[in-house]
Amino acid sequence: MSFRCWSPPARVMAILLWIFCISSLRRLESLAIATLLVTLLYLLSHIPWQRFGQRLQQMWLFLLGLWLLLAVTAWPIALLLTWRLVLCLALGVVLLESLTFSEWVQVCRWWGLPPLLVDTLALTYRYLFELESQLLQMQQALFLRGFRLSWRRLRPWAQVIGIFLIRAEERAQQIYLAMRLRGYGQVLHRRPQFPEGAPWSWGLTLGAGIGAGLLATYDVLGEIQLPF
Repeated sequence: MSFRCWSPPARVMAILLWIFCISSLRRLESLAIATLLVTLLYLLSHIPWQRFGQRLQQMWLFLLGLWLLLAVTAWPIALLLTWRLVLCLALGVVLLESLTFSEWVQVCRWWGLPPLLVDTLALTYRYLFELESQLLQMQQALFLRGFRLSWRRLRPWAQVIGIFLIRAEERAQQIYLAMRLRGYGQVLHRRPQFPEGAPWSWGLTLGAGIGAGLLATYDVLGEIQLPF
C-alpha cells in the first residue's frame, strides 16, 4: 500500500483532520499514540527524513521564540505545545511534499474555493521567480554603477524597492491585459477531474477521520474523573 495512491482531495482531507485532532490533544498518552501514527504515515509517504530536518532548521527562530514565551510556564505545558507543533509540522511536510503545485491548485478548485483566490495563488507562484530574477538584475545593475546596498545607507534600498514596485505593477498590468485578450473571465471554471486513484482512497480517509475522532474522544474522556 502506497500513500501516493490516495486521491489528492482525499489525501488533503485526511491529513487536515489529523492536524486538527493533534492540535487539540492534551494528554501525553494521546500524543504518544499520535506520534506512532504520524511516523507510520511519514514512512508510507516515502519522503526522506532529511526533508523534515530541513523544515525544522528553517523554523529554528520560531521554535526559539516559542520556548522563550513558554519559559515562564510549567515544563509540561511547554513540552505539550512543542510536541504538538512537531507532529503538525511533520504532517504538513507530508502534505506539501506529496502534492505538486498544480495538484494543489486543482484541489483548491475541487473544494470550491473562490476562483479569483485560486487564480491569484497560481499567478503569485508563477511569477514569483520572475520577480526575484528582476530584483537580482536591479541589484547587479546598481552594483556595477557603484552603488553599495547597506543598512547604513537606506537611500539605495529605497530606490531599489521603489523601482521594483513600479516594474511589478507594470508587469501585472501587462499580464492581466494578455489574459483578458485570451478570454480570461469569460469562461466558467469547471470542477477539475483527478486521475482515478486507489478504490479505497475515500474509505481510508473515512477511516482516518474516525480514528482522529476516537483519539480525540479518548483524550477528552481521560481527563474526566469518574465518581467511582
